[in-house]
Amino acid sequence: STCNSNQLQSNTNMTADKDFTFEPVPSNPPIVEAVPTPAPDFTTSANEDENPSDTAILVGCGLAGWVVGGPFLALLTALGGNWAKKKQ
Repeated sequence: STCNSNQLQSNTNMTADKDFTFEPVPSNPPIVEAVPTPAPDFTTSANEDENPSDTAILVGCGLAGWVVGGPFLALLTALGGNWAKKKQ
């Protein structure tokens, strides 16, 4: 175990003995100019996304109603039928 610690110490001493020098590299800073960006082009497709037409709202809500309301009414009918059958 003493041999391993001596080897480790000698390795660290070898790396610490190396002399590194750092010299600054002369460089000119890049010249950056501010360039104004053009105004965004508003097209009719962007406005349609933000302001959907009445027809689009009716169609979308109708489809959502069919997806949610259809299974709900089927379950309600089935459970209501069982409830009415047990009541008699």
